[in-house]
Amino acid sequence: MSSRATTSRSRPTSLPGRLSAVLIASATLQAGLTLLQATLAGHLLSGNATARLAHEFVATGLIMWVAAAQIVLAVLLWRPARGPAWPLAATTALFGLLLLQLGWGYGGRIALHLPIGVSFLAAQILLAISLRAQTRRSGLGAQR
Repeated sequence: MSSRATTSRSRPTSLPGRLSAVLIASATLQAGLTLLQATLAGHLLSGNATARLAHEFVATGLIMWVAAAQIVLAVLLWRPARGPAWPLAATTALFGLLLLQLGWGYGGRIALHLPIGVSFLAAQILLAISLRAQTRRSGLGAQR
């Protein structure tokens, strides 16, 4: 395998490939932030009052913004870059789930808030894996 082929796989050169790479990175970041949320929730449930402020900040100050950016990236991947539409549907659904998650959290509905948080983490991991598989199948990372 030539070094050029390796480079084209590690650094996408097409617009859809670049957008897919950034969307994969955002889903991976979102999964990491959600895992941080679970850790903070554990501290909060253990009685650590300062963990609540951190939990709220990560939710509203980071996770919501990454989720909004994912939708923008998915729109750009779908329309101008002529990529698949399913990432837009997935990121929009996850954003809706996140709004419910925030509402239930602030409303104190822990019985709903915790399992949906776990589902959100699993969905972000699945999104990253699916996007990576789609990118490989369609050759979006290849030079054109």
